[in-house]
Amino acid sequence: MKRIQSLDVLRGIAMLFMVAMHAFMKVGWHNIGDVLNNMSAYPWYVLVPLGIFSFIATWRGLFLLISAIVSIYGFQSAIQQGKSPHITLIKYFSWAVILFIQGLAIQVLWNPYTGFYRMALGVVDFQEFLGHLRWSDAVETIAITIAISSIIQYFLCLGKKRDKYWISISVYLALMVVVLVSNKFIVNSILNATEFTDLRQIKYGTIENFGDRIRLLGLALLIGEQQPLFPFLATAFLGNAFGIALTRPNLEKKWFIRIGFLVGLSIIIAAVFVGLFVEHFEIVTTIVPNLWFFLASLGAQTWVFILFLHLLDFSKNASKRLKSTKIFQKAGILSLTIFSLQSIDFIPRFLLYGGSLALSDLYGIGTPIDFLNNGGSYGMGAALLVSFVVLFFWIGIISLWEKINFALSFDWIFSIIRNLLAGRKINWKDPLHSRDIFLNSESVFHEAISSISSIGPS
Repeated sequence: MKRIQSLDVLRGIAMLFMVAMHAFMKVGWHNIGDVLNNMSAYPWYVLVPLGIFSFIATWRGLFLLISAIVSIYGFQSAIQQGKSPHITLIKYFSWAVILFIQGLAIQVLWNPYTGFYRMALGVVDFQEFLGHLRWSDAVETIAITIAISSIIQYFLCLGKKRDKYWISISVYLALMVVVLVSNKFIVNSILNATEFTDLRQIKYGTIENFGDRIRLLGLALLIGEQQPLFPFLATAFLGNAFGIALTRPNLEKKWFIRIGFLVGLSIIIAAVFVGLFVEHFEIVTTIVPNLWFFLASLGAQTWVFILFLHLLDFSKNASKRLKSTKIFQKAGILSLTIFSLQSIDFIPRFLLYGGSLALSDLYGIGTPIDFLNNGGSYGMGAALLVSFVVLFFWIGIISLWEKINFALSFDWIFSIIRNLLAGRKINWKDPLHSRDIFLNSESVFHEAISSISSIGPS
């Protein structure tokens, strides 16, 4: 099966890192803050890995970058195969709506801090669960950017000549720059038109009726905490530019790698410039970074994407390297399910909590550690323990689920929906084609460009 293999692997690594990182945060995040605020008291071999971990933990846009590349690649590949731009737009827009609804459901029911997790702790408060709709989470943002980029690409594909590569790439790069340059103005203008003076206040806005809830959700998606469209639309537009470039027949791989590296370098240089002359390298404490930090992260993510593409798609040794990445491929295929069901880390954390109580009560060993508490106030040892246990818990789930071709997972269900939208015949034994992907996967770049089955319908 033809795939952009590097994106499967990178998505899987990011997903597994995310579940381990969230488990770490729930138990010991405040400890990291204490270390970083008192760096002179710690040796370099503690600070360096902790700094790298903390920096990568802020890469909320990586999933968006990957999804933007894949979705626009699939859209443009469908057009290259002679499919109607009108029908393709309807399919992708419909998929974006379905994905957005799933994003809302994740926030209400499957959020790793509320919903079913809180129900397992005995707290059933649907008003509390609905309160999380005042965040802008990753799946919602991905869905909106798929809809936006599909509409843009639809208009770019109209006319007799549909393969307008350089025009499309230039449009997306220009839009990225527009978002970055106008971000502060947009945020301030929206805040000035509301009762809020700071984006952090949106999640505490007063709700008296359904209209208030929708208004606060809209504000959260535009500028609110976590992953708002401003500035993260810039990440999506960069991914769109890369995705369009990858659809070119007779792709010059060496030039793509060089240009991709230079794009990442340019973004990092821009980060240094903004940090030096505009923001003085201030590190904000909110979950939405300021511009220089956002640019530094985006440049680093670009380099990581280019590196993985080189190693797992463009290199002659890609197929050999891919053999050692199977668990990451599997996690990448199951990415929406993993993201949606993070709250089931309650199970390994409950077992760790029970073990901690038993050691303390029965054997008098240590003080019980409440691994179920999300306060993040325990030590590094406890945080590392729970992160590794949760990581291997998920690896075990993925390995077992693979035995039945991930049946009834969210990715399995949505694969069927995408096939229905695309009018394709459904392989009911394995709608995800997981067996073909794991056993017969081949990079789309080894031969002529062809379509891939991934995050959107083709």
